[in-house]
Amino acid sequence: MLNSDDPDWNNVQRFTVQYDDISKERYFRGYGVNTHPNGDQTFFRYKGKREPIGSGPYDYTWKIEGFFIKGTGKFKGITGSVVAKGKTSMAERTWEWEAEYEIR
Repeated sequence: MLNSDDPDWNNVQRFTVQYDDISKERYFRGYGVNTHPNGDQTFFRYKGKREPIGSGPYDYTWKIEGFFIKGTGKFKGITGSVVAKGKTSMAERTWEWEAEYEIR
């Protein structure tokens, strides 16, 4: 769930599908959908890279870059970019999300 000062983005539920880019080690790609508090949705595509930071199989930092594909309701016609970075381990998962967008 996303937390934001913007009520349109606060408590957004996110679902993503991710797959490894087998041609490049540590790279991945994926698609995601955000369901906003009023039920409208925004869809995005992303690519990213992870870097190991520990000995565990899930100990790494990661960064993604992407863009909005489409939206529904008040987000219909959305365009813009998505950037996120974070840290993952068996004990914790933290990340920051930024988006710049406009509705056309």
